[in-house]
Amino acid sequence: MKDKFLKSLPITTGHQRLAVDNCIAVFLVGSHLYGSNDANSDLDYEGIFIEPPEYVIGCISCDEVDYSTKSNSKKSARNTPKDIDCKMYSLKNFFSLAMKNNPNKCEFFFCPERNLVYKTEKWDEILAAKDMFISLNVKHSYSGYAASQKKKLIGKKRRLDELREFVVALEKVNIERKTIGQIFDFKTERWPYKFIERTVTLEGTPALRVQEKEFNSGMAADIIYEHAKNLIGSYGERTIDLEEHGYDLKFASHLFRLYYEGLQLLKEGKLSFPLAENKFLLAVKRGEYSLDYILQKADEFEPLMEIAYQQSKLRHSPDQDGISKLQTKMYLEYWREKGFI
Repeated sequence: MKDKFLKSLPITTGHQRLAVDNCIAVFLVGSHLYGSNDANSDLDYEGIFIEPPEYVIGCISCDEVDYSTKSNSKKSARNTPKDIDCKMYSLKNFFSLAMKNNPNKCEFFFCPERNLVYKTEKWDEILAAKDMFISLNVKHSYSGYAASQKKKLIGKKRRLDELREFVVALEKVNIERKTIGQIFDFKTERWPYKFIERTVTLEGTPALRVQEKEFNSGMAADIIYEHAKNLIGSYGERTIDLEEHGYDLKFASHLFRLYYEGLQLLKEGKLSFPLAENKFLLAVKRGEYSLDYILQKADEFEPLMEIAYQQSKLRHSPDQDGISKLQTKMYLEYWREKGFI
């Protein structure tokens, strides 16, 4: 019988049904794994499922399935403790990410029993082979993701400020019945925005790119105005943190979590949950430190990661042959058990 958790997931698509019916493990992750959760923390789950043959050797694919809900909040608001974030990954996708030492997937190997929501013997088989996956790639993967979080925690406030400035500029002119090209000069050398880029469409038409969405110069100005306003609204309650602290608290917490995990993996070849530094991570999430302190402390980690990398006893690279054989074996066995082949 399936676990109660699997039965509680909303099933509205065929892929959601497929992932639940073929699930081999589900983990409670995020702050409830790290020990940095508080009364406002939502529940984050991730799992693994084994796809039928047509999704592996056929022409269709299903690498990731999302079951996330927002029970009583606006799209722009933070998740509440009543909300569930749940994603499931295909076996092939999980193996690929784990081989690259993706931080969130490496955590699966060290999840304590209390965070294992559901598992089958198939997960035990993977867990027994975890040493084939963990390698010195940890240094590059964890440092890379940490650098990304550092960039985001600073850039998000700047992006919000620029969007507001952009909206104000549009409000100062009568945008009704005007095109984007009639309001903005695409030829002037000086451009006041960093995150709103001037570009050219595939057809050669001047355009503006606002957070990856392109608006050509002939489009009505009110369309890009509404888009920018919606982007500001999507920040939701996080605008309070950005205004008060000048940086995104969640990104800051993830930044340090990644460094702490990376260091432990390089030094000990394992992760211990809850993290020993969970109280500090919680303090960061609460905004108890200034941006200057956050950036200064973050800069201290790269030299430590390099030293740990040089001294680490982890294997140089993942055992690709061993992982490939394990993956093939698991698919064939599972397909036979299910009567797929």
